[in-house]
Amino acid sequence: MPYYRQIEVRTNCPDCGAKSGFPHQDDCDIQRCSACGGQYITCKCDDHVPTESLWLGVWAEEPLTERQIERQDFVDNTIHRCLEELAGEPIQWDISLIGAVRDVVSEEFKSRGVMNEEAFYPCCEE
Repeated sequence: MPYYRQIEVRTNCPDCGAKSGFPHQDDCDIQRCSACGGQYITCKCDDHVPTESLWLGVWAEEPLTERQIERQDFVDNTIHRCLEELAGEPIQWDISLIGAVRDVVSEEFKSRGVMNEEAFYPCCEE
């Protein structure tokens, strides 16, 4: 018997609140890059077009649990505070910088057996 993934229809994006048919906010975790198809906030593409990755009201991925979202927020906020501490002054929130640091730490944790990627920073399967 084939397995069919359940698709959930939502009026608004569960992360940034974009209405169906409208662009996501720039810092939205759910928005996909129109150029590469990856997560927009962590991709490096220069040719992303926000109007080509509109929220369409369909949530085909397994949604993160509240606990997983809290873990993501904890990791991102901890990295931001660490960057401010290292800079010696407040710095602007920059998810691309935070994501770059997060990726390096995640890979080091994984390679050293500290914890796997999912435990460090849970995310939806692509």
